[in-house]
Amino acid sequence: MKRVLRFLKEEDGPTALEYAFVISLILVVAIAGITFLGQATNDSMGSSAGSIK
Repeated sequence: MKRVLRFLKEEDGPTALEYAFVISLILVVAIAGITFLGQATNDSMGSSAGSIK
C-alpha cells in the first residue's frame, strides 16, 4: 500500500501519463487526417483517370 501512495505522490507518474495522453491524441488526429487525405487523393486520381479515357 505504501508503494501505491508513494507512486501517487511522485510527479513522474502523472507526467508520463500526460505525455502518453497527448501522444495518443496526436496519433488519432494524424490517422484521421491521413485517412481523409488518402480518400480525397484516391477520388481525385479516379476522376482524372476517367477524364483521360
